[in-house]
Amino acid sequence: MNGKNQDIRTEGVTLSTSFDLGAMGGSTQGGGILFPVFSPVPSGGTVAVNEHEDKLTITSNGEEKVVLDPMGEVAYRSNNNYWIEQRYFYQMGGLFLEQDSGTTARLSPPISLYKGKPKNGTGDYRLQVKIVAIQILGGHQSTAGQGVARVDTRLREGVTKITDTAGAGKVIRVTVDAHDEKTAKAWRQVFIDAAERGGVEWGTEGDAYPVSIPPIEDESKRVSMICYPGAEVEAVDLDVTRANFTVALQQATMV
Repeated sequence: MNGKNQDIRTEGVTLSTSFDLGAMGGSTQGGGILFPVFSPVPSGGTVAVNEHEDKLTITSNGEEKVVLDPMGEVAYRSNNNYWIEQRYFYQMGGLFLEQDSGTTARLSPPISLYKGKPKNGTGDYRLQVKIVAIQILGGHQSTAGQGVARVDTRLREGVTKITDTAGAGKVIRVTVDAHDEKTAKAWRQVFIDAAERGGVEWGTEGDAYPVSIPPIEDESKRVSMICYPGAEVEAVDLDVTRANFTVALQQATMV
C-alpha cells in the first residue's frame, strides 16, 4: 500500500488513558522499644469530567460564529497529605495548573495570531486568527481513590471548519466566561501569549489596535480578546477548526 495515499482518521475510535490517582502506602503506625515507626499515609486523587461549565464564544461583528457552552474539561485534583494541593485540567486543547496562589497554562490552547499577506493593497497585512476549538462532551463524571482510573476518549465524527474572510471592517472577539477569576486570568495570559508569539501588537484599552486584551475587573470571570482592522490591518481573517470529544470515566480500582 502506498503510504502517501493513506487517509488515516481517528474519528469514532475510542482511545484509553490510565491515571494513577495517588501514592500507595501503609496507613498504620507501629512502634518499637525505643523509636516509633511510621508508615506514610497514602495520598489519593480525583479525576473529573466537566466539573465546571466554562464557556467560549467567538463572534464576528457581534454575530456568533462558534459557541462552546460548555467548553468542557478533564481534571485531576490531588488529595495530598504532605504536598501542595494541585489541580490539573485539560480545557480547549490546553493544560492548566491550579494552585492556591493562582492558575497558569502549562500548555497553551491552540490559538494563533499572526500577520498574513495583504490581498487588496489597502493595508500592510491581514491579521490571521486561527483557533482549534475543542469541546469535551459526556456530562459531569468523577471518580476518586488511590488506584488507577481509566479515561476513554472518542473523537466524534464531523470535524468542521468555520471561516470568516468577508473583508475589511470585521471585528473578531474571542470571549471566555470562566468559573472563577483565577481561570479567567490564566485565559487572559493565553491571549497575550498568542499575540506576542505572532509578533502582533496588543494593548489593554478597549479600543487598542490591532488587538485589545483589557484587564479583568475585580471579581470578574470574563475575559476577551478583540481583533480590529485599521490603517495597517487590511482585514481580520478568522479560521476555526471545531472538534468534539466524548469522554467517559471508568471507576478507580485498587492496585
